[in-house]
Amino acid sequence: MKIPSFPHSGDCESIIQIRLKTFFTTKTRRTRSFQCIELNRLFFFVSSCLRGAFSVAGRGLQPRPKRLMNEDMAVIIENSRGGGGKPRLARESKMKIPSFPRSSVGMQLATLRRRVWQRWSVAGYVPTPERGNDKMLFFLALSFYTRLPHPQTLDYNRLPQAAIYLPLIGWLVGGICALIFYLADLVWPQSTAVILALITGILLTSALHEDGFADVCDGFGGGMNKQRILEIMKDSHIGVYGVVGLLLLLLLKVSVLSAMPAAAPLVLLSGHSLSRLSPLLLMQRYAYARGNDSKSSGAVYKPNHQELLFSTVIALLPLALLPALCMLAIIPVLIATLLLGHYFYRRIDGYTGDCLGASQQVAETIFYLSVSALWIFI
Repeated sequence: MKIPSFPHSGDCESIIQIRLKTFFTTKTRRTRSFQCIELNRLFFFVSSCLRGAFSVAGRGLQPRPKRLMNEDMAVIIENSRGGGGKPRLARESKMKIPSFPRSSVGMQLATLRRRVWQRWSVAGYVPTPERGNDKMLFFLALSFYTRLPHPQTLDYNRLPQAAIYLPLIGWLVGGICALIFYLADLVWPQSTAVILALITGILLTSALHEDGFADVCDGFGGGMNKQRILEIMKDSHIGVYGVVGLLLLLLLKVSVLSAMPAAAPLVLLSGHSLSRLSPLLLMQRYAYARGNDSKSSGAVYKPNHQELLFSTVIALLPLALLPALCMLAIIPVLIATLLLGHYFYRRIDGYTGDCLGASQQVAETIFYLSVSALWIFI
């Protein structure tokens, strides 16, 4: 008996779908034996395709015509209608089993693999021609958001897509800060360990998010309209609003983390990871405020729902190391992010890179405050 393989993957999918439908829509009046016949037929078809994919070479290279599948389709449809007569097997209906060259099977498998990869490609996790290598996206994020070692040959044209790995970058930065805190806490007071952990985080990221927070304080504090706010935030000099805001933010972090119990390293890890989800929420919800005339407009990226789900899972995983009650700290962080995004939209009709950095710093501080408050009940 020849092994069936078909030159068009769509036809194979149609046959499998019809046989599954025939099996699962079997009426009560049909016998259990007929269900077994349909299930065995499905298994036979799939196994035949698999055996054909690994068959020995030596067949012709000319594909057989598509019409050879008509008899198989007719028998399946006739049996799926549930007529009163006895269902016929393939050998009883004298169904021909076509044979096709090995190259056609290879084309089918390649097409099927491409469709599966496109369907299950979540946030670039599966490399596709459109996304490229997911490892390169991670290294792009590592090179832009941190000063950690990274490969030198990177395609920075795809840098906007790397933003979906921000929570994973938070794992690295938060993990290193937590390690420094743990080691320093063995020697010095906890407040000193907290300051050293904050210094480590600033050095790892080159104060990228802190700079954005200071610019937002200057811009929204001194600007009266959208154009003036954007001009102030674009200025590289720091003003009074930025200095005061940054000092108060750092003092608040030191105060809260110094009073934290022994779980402070895990809180640092979770805070860095979860807070980096806030910029992605703003990017997905709002538009870039500077418009197409900005030099940074080409770096704007709006993650889709699948990518946002991927980043959310990565951001929430470290919270599993904390007590279950600490999961409630997600609510204040989300509320603060939504309110901040609404404020940005009302003032400048969207966001800028400085707004994203400010949202990360605000979310991180809100998380520390929330966990500190919830720890009373733990």
